[in-house]
Amino acid sequence: MSRAGDADLDAIEDVLAALRALPGVTEKKRGVFYRGRDAFVHFHVESGAILADAKLEHGGGFDRFTLATKAERSAFIRAIKAG
Repeated sequence: MSRAGDADLDAIEDVLAALRALPGVTEKKRGVFYRGRDAFVHFHVESGAILADAKLEHGGGFDRFTLATKAERSAFIRAIKAG
């Protein structure tokens, strides 16, 4: 598994834009988001699929989301907004 590169991130620009719009969230490097001082969301690629690792609970671990389809990307954004 490797970190998502620019071409991978281009494919999920809608997700990146939604994360950038969240209050209190900063993008330290393209595709690497923090909420306050804590790591919040980053992206990987495994077997050609883009995956998001998101820390939904303060002090908790990262949850993994597959972002292969528009429905999966929408569900990810809903989970981020709810968490």
